[in-house]
Amino acid sequence: MKSLILTIFASLFCLSVWAQDIHFSQNNAGNLLNNPAMIGLSNGPYRVSAIYRNQWNRVDVGEPYRSVYASFDSKILSNPDQTMHLNGGLMVLSDKAGDLQLHTKQVEVALGASIRMNDIHGISLAAQGGFGQKSINYEKAQFGNQFDGLGYDPTIGSGENLNDETVNYPNLGAGILYFMAPSRRTSLYLGGAMYNIISPNVTFTNFRTNLASRLAFQLGGSAELSQKVDVLANSQMQMQQTYREWTSAILGRYIFMSSNYNSAGERAFALGPGLRMSGGQDGFGTFDALILIARLDYESMQLGISYDVNMSDFETATANRGGFEVSFVYTGAYQGRNQPSYCPRF
Repeated sequence: MKSLILTIFASLFCLSVWAQDIHFSQNNAGNLLNNPAMIGLSNGPYRVSAIYRNQWNRVDVGEPYRSVYASFDSKILSNPDQTMHLNGGLMVLSDKAGDLQLHTKQVEVALGASIRMNDIHGISLAAQGGFGQKSINYEKAQFGNQFDGLGYDPTIGSGENLNDETVNYPNLGAGILYFMAPSRRTSLYLGGAMYNIISPNVTFTNFRTNLASRLAFQLGGSAELSQKVDVLANSQMQMQQTYREWTSAILGRYIFMSSNYNSAGERAFALGPGLRMSGGQDGFGTFDALILIARLDYESMQLGISYDVNMSDFETATANRGGFEVSFVYTGAYQGRNQPSYCPRF
């Protein structure tokens, strides 16, 4: 079983969708943004996650791109033998981009169920829904009609019919995930999700613009190589309209203090590379970024830091600089007993 998982990990890193939705490099910390079916699948009764991303500070656009994600998920109810769980989650997302301060906010809740087929294999299903808001600051906009032949004149009317600075919309998503976890340090998961199912209208003008549905597929897990060393891998492909993105990462994890009972007693450090590729309907033809990732696991807490080195045609403007990202995950610990069964390590 371990050799099978290692073979899959090797193929993950050889694969690597820029889409219209927000994305992060540390997919392991953004579960509700990747697949609602990941709620409740933690080696503890609950989990708190957060990500902060600061992108393209080098680009001379006045305002860098900033994204913030936070979520909480937990097991709500369980049957007596711990083979079926009702799970719930909450996600808050904020993204601000560019001089016009295009601001996207989302608040969504998720509800699902996970079923253990035995001590190793399981499946999880969940739906997620909520509301989003997009806003823009027209006061900082410059239009062609406002150039008088010598330069920009803000006293000249734009001549544009700009109706709204804010648009509110509902949203809906759903996902499914298969997982296997024969031990605390060895696991595998495979899942798929669909977001923006109802394709809400998000336009600021009279012309209807729908937020396209986004498909996301995940494959990853962990494998124990020795008493002190694990390998962690994850890969995610996303598709939205004609855009494609593939992000993969593989980390070596060294455990300098282990626990005989649950993950909350472990102390470990992980380090490794990631890769993001993008393209259109003809495939993944562009290397977007090389991702450098470091992570500290300290008992119930997990702190991750990553940096994207831009490799796309945009590198002229960015001087190869991409996005700095920090993540934090806190997983609650089971008290007074061993964990009844294991969940995949995202």
